[in-house]
Amino acid sequence: MTDGGHNGGIATASGAPGWVRVAILGVIGLVALWFCIRSIVLGLEEREYPLIGQSMSPPSAVSQATIALNRASAQNGIADPLARDLLQRALRRGPMLADPIIVAGLDASARNDLGRATRLMEEARRRDPRAIIPRYWLFDNYLRGGDYAKGIAEAGPLLRIQPAAEPAAVAVLTALLKVPAAHAPLVSALRARAPWRRAFFQQAAASPSLHDDAAALLRDAGSGDTVQSGREQGSVVAGMIAAGRYADAYALWLRTLPVNKRPAAPGLFDGGFDRDPGTPPFGWRLSSAGGMVGPVDAPDAPSGAGLAIRVGGDNSATLAEQLVLARPGPLRLTLATRALDQDPGSAGLKVQLRCGIKGKVLASQTIEAFSSRLETHTLSATLRPDCGAVLIRVSVAPGIEAGPLNVLLTSMALSGD
Repeated sequence: MTDGGHNGGIATASGAPGWVRVAILGVIGLVALWFCIRSIVLGLEEREYPLIGQSMSPPSAVSQATIALNRASAQNGIADPLARDLLQRALRRGPMLADPIIVAGLDASARNDLGRATRLMEEARRRDPRAIIPRYWLFDNYLRGGDYAKGIAEAGPLLRIQPAAEPAAVAVLTALLKVPAAHAPLVSALRARAPWRRAFFQQAAASPSLHDDAAALLRDAGSGDTVQSGREQGSVVAGMIAAGRYADAYALWLRTLPVNKRPAAPGLFDGGFDRDPGTPPFGWRLSSAGGMVGPVDAPDAPSGAGLAIRVGGDNSATLAEQLVLARPGPLRLTLATRALDQDPGSAGLKVQLRCGIKGKVLASQTIEAFSSRLETHTLSATLRPDCGAVLIRVSVAPGIEAGPLNVLLTSMALSGD
């Protein structure tokens, strides 16, 4: 009995008192919970709320560096004695951290020791390639110092890390169009299909003073990707047209065409719709308008092809348009139409000649009846000297009664009288 009472009241079969086991398990649980909470805090809050990380035991090295960064930022980059002390502590706890090196680099930059600052920022970038401050600083510093190749090379990683920086960074890059020494590095980056390439030419197109430089760069930096290059050239072409530089825009547009497809002289492009409409605006811009608009075989047409138009005729809608470089003076547009079916529909076809890309209508004609055979139509106008180019627009002319439009358009030609 004595043994039984002793075993039951003092020890369990495992050899430890029950309350001791409970206490040990409780302590282990609290310690595990503490380390779990600490890990979460340090992982998520040490930069955003560095004082929390600093209050931990032991303090977070990242939080110490963040506090130092905040102090330096408040003093135009200068690290005061407390910030420097925090940096030293952070480096002792995290020798490979980038954060303390970033603060030291900012401090050297603020003290105008650019050589040391550059070395520190390059080391910080090596330690943490995704750190945004070194990327920004090096991008700016390299370009200011005339090391355009290195500066331009920073743009891609910078924008991948911080997409919101694209407008500002690309604005800096487009400003380099006016710097002759930056031309070769820009060409190299654009040939390598830099991720900012499209935005670069879009921004350049928005500034008339950069159009010529952008056109020269396009000639040298062609990527061989005809789709992408066409879009980029299209941006600059559109910018030139908006500035009224039609001849320069046309010359640049020609480069979007294969050499064997380039016309010998400016004029209406692909008037027979021979399945090769080129690219807008000096080639056809086609719209389905809720139906089908596209080239088809037409054996009865001189070109053997035409534009099939099968659309609803209830609403006015642009079907095809093209900007044509033309000299001022009398103009004559000829075209041929025929019905695609026995019933071509009740809607008509409106053809207009307009002054430039957004100018006034110079002449307009609505074709309301369509024969089963090709019929020729003529539209005459006078192009004013201030127009620079003529816009040909073909659109739906709704009929009195609701119904479709089923016609073939072909044999378009523009000439001066």
